[in-house]
Amino acid sequence: MGVATRAAVFIIMGLLLTGAAPASAQDRALSQDFPLRLEDAFPTATGEGAARGSVRGVLPHRGADRVEAPVVLELGVAPRTQVSIGAGLSSEPHETRAGDVLVAGRYQFWVQEAVLPNLAAQLAVTAPTGVDSHAWTLEAKGLATRAVSTTLFVHFNAALAVVDRLDDDARRLRYGLALGTSWIVPRWASLMLAADVYAAQAWRRQDTTTVGLEVGFRQRITAGLSWHGAVGTEVAGPAARAALTVTTGLSYGFSLPGR
Repeated sequence: MGVATRAAVFIIMGLLLTGAAPASAQDRALSQDFPLRLEDAFPTATGEGAARGSVRGVLPHRGADRVEAPVVLELGVAPRTQVSIGAGLSSEPHETRAGDVLVAGRYQFWVQEAVLPNLAAQLAVTAPTGVDSHAWTLEAKGLATRAVSTTLFVHFNAALAVVDRLDDDARRLRYGLALGTSWIVPRWASLMLAADVYAAQAWRRQDTTTVGLEVGFRQRITAGLSWHGAVGTEVAGPAARAALTVTTGLSYGFSLPGR
């Protein structure tokens, strides 16, 4: 693993355990891998941040079991604007190319009205800093969130990723879709439940598209600290698709210095 990856992981995990005064607005957010693939269209509030970390066990239909540990730091740098940096570790780094560093920017360009839902766009760049990685990846993602009520939300994500250098059997473009819902339990407002179904096109041309299902939760522990978890399975895809995934982790919301 490269120096940049180790630095990103340690900085984010440090902020997860320490930090400035906690903010209470980040405990209900849906961010990719924390705990589901599904994301919402709400950026981190201006002047606030969130550090998130997960540990995920993956039991594939075929191949070695593995443990993954994604981490991300999200910062609200301007109204409706979020930037984030993420990385991850894996017990099978050659299989997952663990250690790549991702930098993303998100902007919410529409707030829900009578017809249109909340809409946001995200542009992300992944640097090939991980094990066996040699290509840069650029991803454009659209995010939509519809508030059905004050506690019930429906989310849709659509992404298109492109790589700048191809292996012999690789696709240059790959799509990803996710559809799901989140629900804040009315009698226990500190608990959010969520579920999604997703489809992810494989990088290798001979592999079929992966289709999976997940259910998860986020529970606020203190004003800034939340615990999240999820279980999932992939019902279609290549032979190495996951028969079971189990995720748990923490998120810590904080105010940026000077706010």
